[in-house]
Amino acid sequence: MASDNAFRTVLFPPYLRLVFRVFRVLHRLKQLRFCGQDGNLHIFANLDQCPFELETLLLLTVGPCDSNFLYHQPAVRQLKIAALMAGDFVTHTSPVFSRTEVFPALRELTTSWAVALRLVPRRPVEKLAVIDFVTNASLRAGLPLIAQSSAPSELRYIELTVLEASLELLGLLADSLRGLHTLVIRERRSGTVALSISAAHDPSLHFPSFRALHTLKLFKLLLPEKLSFPDRGWNAMVQRLGQATQTLRFIALGVVSAGDGQEPYGTLYYERRRFKGAGSVLGGAGLLSSTTPGTGAIGANGKEREVPDIWDIKVRPEYA
Repeated sequence: MASDNAFRTVLFPPYLRLVFRVFRVLHRLKQLRFCGQDGNLHIFANLDQCPFELETLLLLTVGPCDSNFLYHQPAVRQLKIAALMAGDFVTHTSPVFSRTEVFPALRELTTSWAVALRLVPRRPVEKLAVIDFVTNASLRAGLPLIAQSSAPSELRYIELTVLEASLELLGLLADSLRGLHTLVIRERRSGTVALSISAAHDPSLHFPSFRALHTLKLFKLLLPEKLSFPDRGWNAMVQRLGQATQTLRFIALGVVSAGDGQEPYGTLYYERRRFKGAGSVLGGAGLLSSTTPGTGAIGANGKEREVPDIWDIKVRPEYA
């Protein structure tokens, strides 16, 4: 059996000391990526003496971060903590993240929900991707902190993995993140899309209204026998979402089959097209109509007539 020292030698060979010395002359270094597995090693030791100011920092490691190094990187705009860092990291590093002197210029963040609650408040974060599963209770408790982003345009992008994209979830997000532009939701619950079934069979169902939402992406785990394109419930859900949020222009609905190694099965891309012509419009093949007041033509009686918008189904997205 290899000793612990031998294991560390494989991960951190002696020449790595020379690499750290080179760091001290890299004045223009803008991106740094760390990867490791030994939580007992302080991988950032002495890096606070380096002259560079990073713009992108990728932490793919479970080791603790040296707080002095973090304080010396005020220009970081993009931060990714890809590992669910537990133990020493949470104990020693997370409290440091609460101090606004650390990463004061942060704009894009990829991390766990617990770390996001410390890093987003009072920083100009515009884009947040959460890498772990988040319950509705955790969202309800944490969204007031996420809403404290100091970005001039507020938090504009959030990506979450949840059990189900329920109306309760959408309502929490709509009420808390008023400036949200792009919402990406990944559902973990297998089976049919509960929200789409409700939309198809309950006309009185109230969908929450987002103030500025432009793009919604919903990815769902489905059993192979449940897959169909387009699905009647999905079409109804798109219509109801469009009626509730007038700023919504793009909706992407994707599925992952549970029977084929979790490979993506496919994605439908819907794009709203405002219809300005006179007369009624019927939803044909590949088209969904959604009645929207205020976008109609002028009728014979001189009053504006409600004319439905059109949701075109696209093969591939035409938006970023």
